[in-house]
Amino acid sequence: MPGLLINNIVRFILLILMQVLVFNHLNLGGYLNPSVYVLFILLLPN
Repeated sequence: MPGLLINNIVRFILLILMQVLVFNHLNLGGYLNPSVYVLFILLLPN
């Protein structure tokens, strides 16, 4: 169980870093910004 918690924390940190460093600078069509951190919520176990 602690391994699962650590995996989720690392996944959350990596997704936030990707959002800040990569995806905030990526504009699709001039006005759309992809939000990758929402993926963390979808990947959480039930």
